[in-house]
Amino acid sequence: MSKEQKFVSVVAYIHNDQNMIGHFLDTVMVHCAGSFEKCELILVNDHSTDGSNEIIHNYFRDRPQDYLVSVIRTGVYQGLESSMNSGRDMAIGDYVFEFDDLFVDYDTSVIDQAYNKCIEGNDIVSVASNARMRLTSRIFYSVYNRVSKTQNELGQATFRLLSRRAINRVKSLETYIPYRKAVYMNCGLAVDRIV
Repeated sequence: MSKEQKFVSVVAYIHNDQNMIGHFLDTVMVHCAGSFEKCELILVNDHSTDGSNEIIHNYFRDRPQDYLVSVIRTGVYQGLESSMNSGRDMAIGDYVFEFDDLFVDYDTSVIDQAYNKCIEGNDIVSVASNARMRLTSRIFYSVYNRVSKTQNELGQATFRLLSRRAINRVKSLETYIPYRKAVYMNCGLAVDRIV
């Protein structure tokens, strides 16, 4: 199987996730490195107090990779949005996968499905699992979508894929982004969702 001739970035959020790091890297990153010609991983470690730093260090020391690896370590807890914004800003790929958590309960073929949706002309593709959606999230998104009158409805996402055009558009807004999904879904570019 030939690899896609694109450079992809994978940005993943870590906060006290030492038990999930290895599985995430063994599934998602092995798949991405096997599917794309060039690949980079940016791990954003948001002030983890467990053994996450040691797990990351040992993983890459013991397993040389054929993709670039960067780790951002925050000195104090920043939260998901600020941490992921810093990871996205560091990414240099043509396409950027954003993983808000490391929990992998899906077949990695959905990564290729999201990429294909981007190639078809969508700049932002969200991938969601109905099985993981909490009742509180369902209520939040239902209320948000009803009262916000935004261009595209929001929903919980397992991960999302952004084109470089989408990232450039968001950056051109020159505004602080407290809630990435709302900005992504309403920046005027084509979006799609896989459930």
